[in-house]
Amino acid sequence: MHGVALWAWDLPALFEAALSDSRWHPLQHGSFLLSALLFGWAPLGAASHRAQGPALIYLFTTMVHTGVLGGLLTLSPTVWYPSYMASASAWGLDRWRTNSPED
Repeated sequence: MHGVALWAWDLPALFEAALSDSRWHPLQHGSFLLSALLFGWAPLGAASHRAQGPALIYLFTTMVHTGVLGGLLTLSPTVWYPSYMASASAWGLDRWRTNSPED
């Protein structure tokens, strides 16, 4: 459930909707919080040895899929979220994408 929330809200259409519409933004963060609480319940509640195996699998698979998502966001040749271009420009973080002579 937590992975679905992370991946779904990182889709450009949903992410941009959450940035531009004040009705979607609380829903986005609420789904992150609720799914993270449910996700955290498994490893933290794994008091018995029988429950520790699945908890470790949940943690490992979450590390893998969030790493993949982070890699896609970082190494993508295109901008996923156009709304962030203005703030990226202010910090000079967009120059590497433009291949300008200043690089």
